[in-house]
Amino acid sequence: NLKNGVNYLVPDTVAITCKPKNPKEISRGILRLINNDILYKSMAKASKNNLKRFKHSEMIESYKNLFNNLNF
Repeated sequence: NLKNGVNYLVPDTVAITCKPKNPKEISRGILRLINNDILYKSMAKASKNNLKRFKHSEMIESYKNLFNNLNF
């Protein structure tokens, strides 16, 4: 898994991250999902829930909270 900020946007519960241009690692991730139906279904459900963070209304509220907490 990549740990350089990727996990904030894409937590381990939502996706299997791989190093770019690394076919062996990518294929291992794909096979892990193909061979584990429970993991596949749990990641699919978690990814739908994760998308809610990026709705316009949620993003606007997050920015409002951020600016309100800056105390300018």
